Amino acid sequence: MSPATLNARILSSGVRALYLGPAFDLAAHRTLQHLFKTCTGLPLRRFRIWNRMGVAIAAVSAGASLTVAAHRAGFSSSAHFSTAFRAMFGLCPSDLVAAGLRRHPPHELLAG
Repeated sequence: MSPATLNARILSSGVRALYLGPAFDLAAHRTLQHLFKTCTGLPLRRFRIWNRMGVAIAAVSAGASLTVAAHRAGFSSSAHFSTAFRAMFGLCPSDLVAAGLRRHPPHELLAG
């Protein structure tokens, strides 16, 4: 299975690694985790958290509250999201909101 196929299937699954093994005909989730790290160079858990962060940040920039963004991204709570965000980026997600994180329409980006 190619890394691109593996990435696409994991992203679309939306479930924990423990439950992904059968979807890939793998006997155990550790085999999937090892295969994923071999193909991508990233641990599966880290990859999934990065993707969840992207979904949450996009939701906040589109106007969602931090709690709504956290749940849309698959975090169990806003506290879980805040803890993971702080561990990854070294600041609280509320700091981004306070700094004015917002969605920029394409014409604003092109205007420079």
